[in-house]
Amino acid sequence: MGKKEKRKSETLGDSVNREPVLYITSRYRLPSLHFLRIQRFKTQIFLSKSTMVASSAREENVYMAKLAEQAERYEEMVEFMEKVVTAANGGELTVEERNLLSVAYKNVIGARRASWRIVSSIEQKEESRGNEDHVSIIRSYRSKIESELSSICDGILKLLDTKLIPNATSAADSKVFYLKMKGDYHRYLAEFKTGSDRKEAAESTLSAYKSAQVFNEFAQCRRSLLFLSSFFAKIKMLI
Repeated sequence: MGKKEKRKSETLGDSVNREPVLYITSRYRLPSLHFLRIQRFKTQIFLSKSTMVASSAREENVYMAKLAEQAERYEEMVEFMEKVVTAANGGELTVEERNLLSVAYKNVIGARRASWRIVSSIEQKEESRGNEDHVSIIRSYRSKIESELSSICDGILKLLDTKLIPNATSAADSKVFYLKMKGDYHRYLAEFKTGSDRKEAAESTLSAYKSAQVFNEFAQCRRSLLFLSSFFAKIKMLI
C-alpha cells in the first residue's frame, strides 16, 4: 500500500508540476492567436473596402458602367452613364465620368455606323447588278439601322443640350469636350441623312465645332484646336 500511495503521489506531483507549464504555455499562445485574428480581420476589412460596390447611386452606376465596359455590353454602359448624369443633379461630371460616357456612346454608335457602311456597300453592288429584289430588302434593313443611329444620336444630343453643356461652367475644357461631342453626333447624322435633314445636320456640326473652337482658344488648348479644325473641310462638303 505504501508503494502504491507513493506512486500515486508521484503521479499527482508530476501532474501538479506540469500544470504551471501548460498554463504558462497556453497563456502565451492566447495573445498570439488573438493578434493573428485581429490581423486577419483587418485584412478582410481592407479587401472588402477595395472590392465592394460604392453605396451611393452615382458611384454604383459608375462602377456598373466600368463593369459593362469590361463585358463589352455598351448599351447597358450607356444606361448606367445616363443614370450618372441624372444622379449628378445639375452638377458637373468628373473627367473619369465624362470619358466613360463618351466611350459608352462611341461604341454603341460605332457598331451601327460600321453596319450602315457595310450594308450600304452591299446595296450599291446589288443595285449595279440589277438585283432589284435584293436591293429592296437591303434598303429596308438599312432603314432599320438608320433608325437606330438616329435614336442614339438624338439621345446623346438631348443629354448634351439639356444637362451636360449648361452644367459645364467651372472649366472651359469641359465645355470644349461636350461641344466637340455635340459636333461629332451631328456629323454622324449627316453621314446618312439626305436632303434638308443632311444639310441641317451638317450645319449643326459646323456650328458646334466652331463653338468648341472659340472656347478652346479661350482655354488655350492647342492640341484640341488642331483636332477640331481638321473636321471643317469635311463638314463644308456636306453642306
